Amino acid sequence: WLDKSASSNYPPAQAVLGRMYEEGLGGTQDVEEAHILYRMSAEQGYADAAYLLGRQYYRGEGVRKDGKNAIKWLTIAANDGNADAQYLGARILLTDEIVRSNPEQAATWLDEAARHGHASAQLLYGNTLMLGLAGDYDPDNAIGWIKKAANTGLAEAQLRLGDLYNVGFQSKPDFKRAYEWWNRAATQADAAAQLRLARAHSKGTGASEDPVAAYVWASLSALHGNEDAFELRKRIASRLTPEEIEEADRIVEMRFESRANAGGES
Repeated sequence: WLDKSASSNYPPAQAVLGRMYEEGLGGTQDVEEAHILYRMSAEQGYADAAYLLGRQYYRGEGVRKDGKNAIKWLTIAANDGNADAQYLGARILLTDEIVRSNPEQAATWLDEAARHGHASAQLLYGNTLMLGLAGDYDPDNAIGWIKKAANTGLAEAQLRLGDLYNVGFQSKPDFKRAYEWWNRAATQADAAAQLRLARAHSKGTGASEDPVAAYVWASLSALHGNEDAFELRKRIASRLTPEEIEEADRIVEMRFESRANAGGES
């Protein structure tokens, strides 16, 4: 019935069918057909389709990459309360070189999306307030939003919060709490957080000095693509015995395979 409903110009059906084409669900992936369906739906005022259409223009999928068209459709969706559109639209208004910067509008959208529980928006809004990008330097609220995002399980926010504790933002450095937040992100295969744990164990900062643990985290970070981790791993290896390296490699293999089998990123 989905094809029939979409052919009858029913906007929600067009958007759902477009999403199926975009992701290749139930058949061959066809981003161009998805674009056609998204546009048909969005032109009838369906906000979810306007977001998906704007995202296509932003990514250059199914259509030529076009920042101006991206923000046009994302604005329609964002003004209708679509949190994903508010977040992506804000990112474009803050960072895209093609579209004229509009940090005030970005902050408005981020505030609304963050209040509706959008974790990535909470993190970006926190960073925006911390840097005063929209003219409002508000470190207390900034930390509050970043903590909210971190508590949802967003690894990027957990990494950021750990970094703030590490440098002592608005207070003395708290290496133990930094380690705790990095560890949460690291267990989600965040390569940057894994490298920070490796350094913490290598130096004994915020955690016990443990070259084997440092080697394990550096190895995992390297496996997840962090080039800086390769050099650290070499330096740590020089402090270990062959037996310790062998045991550490077994731990790395076990953790890496365990996450892959659980459906996590390798």
